[in-house]
Amino acid sequence: MSATQGPLDTLRREIDEIDAAIHDLLMRRCEVVEQIAQVKGRNRINIRPARETEILRRLAERHQGRFPLPVLARIWREMLSGFTQLQGPFAVAVLAPDGQRGLLWDLARDHYGSNTPMTAVGAPMLALRAVIDGTATVAV
Repeated sequence: MSATQGPLDTLRREIDEIDAAIHDLLMRRCEVVEQIAQVKGRNRINIRPARETEILRRLAERHQGRFPLPVLARIWREMLSGFTQLQGPFAVAVLAPDGQRGLLWDLARDHYGSNTPMTAVGAPMLALRAVIDGTATVAV
């Protein structure tokens, strides 16, 4: 065993403990989100852009240290997306003329999360139609 192995193992165990604590908090947040879904009922729109912005701004204001703020925001966007989907169906219709998934597709994926169901549509009216008929919650 090298001289640095002892301290390195100790630090790795500390990382493992931190990871477990983060995971415990995520599971706790999930339980609260599920309670919110019950209070709101199933026929409510589950996306709240102003609330999401408030959360992200609060995180940015309290952020310190060397961890990149854009990475923190990306992690939270993914979390918010996952928690939104727990509250009920959520899907996005994205304008992609000629089937080309370009800038709008990438922006929608970045904003609404990597696991959010997305459908490419060929015209703006088709995106709006998807929201009207309930196959999408949001049109981009």
